[in-house]
Amino acid sequence: MGPIPVGPKPDPLPPRAQAHTPVADALAAWRAHDAQSREMKRDPSRLEIIKGYVHNIARSLQLARHRS
Repeated sequence: MGPIPVGPKPDPLPPRAQAHTPVADALAAWRAHDAQSREMKRDPSRLEIIKGYVHNIARSLQLARHRS
């Protein structure tokens, strides 16, 4: 037996499945979400920043609704 070749791992999806299909799009969204959640676990202060953004948006929408 020879040595096990070392190099980049092949993409598990065949080339046709890498196109924009519902499954490929869902997988890409899941990978992006998973990366974001790992980042939040590493740096919880980022979550507080996002909470502040959401609070400000909700407050401005509420004020805009009362003005109408």
